Amino acid sequence: MRTFKLVISYLLMFAGIGLLVFANQRGKLPYNERGMYFDTENMIVYHQQTVEVIVFIGVVSIIVGFVIWAVTARI
Repeated sequence: MRTFKLVISYLLMFAGIGLLVFANQRGKLPYNERGMYFDTENMIVYHQQTVEVIVFIGVVSIIVGFVIWAVTARI
């Protein structure tokens, strides 16, 4: 059970890092004054506010993973 918790904590932390990298890439898109970017190749509109949500989820994932790791490593 201890190994399972450690694996889950590592997965959460790596997922959080991946989300932060993804948010960094999304944040560099050339948004217009209304906070939108239109991808002509895929015909998708990206909103700038989405980046903030992705960063929040990534940080929460890293924190939860670290807490699980810290509690499991102490036992």
